[in-house]
Amino acid sequence: PDALRVTESVARRFASNVHFVHGLSQAAPNIGWTAESEGDLKRLRAMLEEDGRRLEAERQTVAKTVEEWRAKTGVEADLTVRDWTPEPAISTYLMTADLAILPRPGAVKGLDVEAVLLEAGRPVLLALGHSGAHVGDRVAIFWRSTPPTSHAVAASLPFLRLASAVKLFTVQSDRDDGSLERAATWLGYHGVQAETERLRPIDGASVGAVLLGAAGEFEADMIVMG
Repeated sequence: PDALRVTESVARRFASNVHFVHGLSQAAPNIGWTAESEGDLKRLRAMLEEDGRRLEAERQTVAKTVEEWRAKTGVEADLTVRDWTPEPAISTYLMTADLAILPRPGAVKGLDVEAVLLEAGRPVLLALGHSGAHVGDRVAIFWRSTPPTSHAVAASLPFLRLASAVKLFTVQSDRDDGSLERAATWLGYHGVQAETERLRPIDGASVGAVLLGAAGEFEADMIVMG
């Protein structure tokens, strides 16, 4: 549900073309089976038939869900349903997309979201729960002076230009290179007015926890990080 709500929000905001991709869940482990008797052969056939029925039911459920989503939202969308596919193969679909929207880690059994993130090579938006009218109304950017962060911020520009508030956060360290302010200036060149804040480390808390706490206080509904 979170991923569908986020997809609707993004599609409406940017008049997007939507393409759903679903990999049918893997059946029994892919191992060799030698039928040594007529009973073994019957059990194997029964298992394959049951698995076929299960996959067909899953296929129909996915198609019905997408059709109901189209009817409810009025947004046109295509659907591709594949046999169970490892993450690198799923990622080939994402390589030709402007943006990939994925469910929260653990929401889809068998889907390794982190693997898809690493393989896709395209901007990815994780649907971690959203109930507002728009995704990206208040955007927190977790800034680090690294190529992945720079790429993530550049990819998020369409959202940043429409946001009502944007803020760059970093946690203070001895390696501060002053790039936080340069990043804000660069965003300004692209029509995005962004605040900046250096957060003090908190004893016993990780950098990630400090950043997430600040994003919560900022009431961010979208986080950009790389």
